[in-house]
Amino acid sequence: MIGRCVLFIVYALLAGSAFAKAPTLIVDRIDTAAITEGLPLMNREATKSDGGKKKVVWDIKGAELGRFEVIGNSQKDADTVAWQCSSYDKSGNSVPPVKADSYCHKLFVKVLSKITSTPEFFSKALISEAAASKATAIRTLDDFSIETDGKYFFIRRISRMTPN
Repeated sequence: MIGRCVLFIVYALLAGSAFAKAPTLIVDRIDTAAITEGLPLMNREATKSDGGKKKVVWDIKGAELGRFEVIGNSQKDADTVAWQCSSYDKSGNSVPPVKADSYCHKLFVKVLSKITSTPEFFSKALISEAAASKATAIRTLDDFSIETDGKYFFIRRISRMTPN
């Protein structure tokens, strides 16, 4: 809880500075081709989600066991983008995404740059909050929910989320 309070205060201070802009969306939908363009993805596989929707899955180059998926019957207006990312140093130790130079942090910024106006600031705030609280950090922008716990990352259309 203290970590969230500190992050909120830092966010509030930065938001008031001339150097920070509040994050805004630069898209109104999740377009698979646009969001995956330039990402280090390989081994594309089309399948179905547990809910029966179209799902396209890739391996993430450079991320051990990394998987990237887009779910939605219309891949030009998908429901969810989700990925798992873990990276390790040369000694085999996990590199936490809270480090700005970590592979997973850079990938998060790259994906967010496809949908938000301030991907670096937004990714750092979410990853830092998740690390401090040891829980999933969630932010909403219009109809999008952007979530991470530092290993799993999600961008979801809120209007299409089904209640449990």
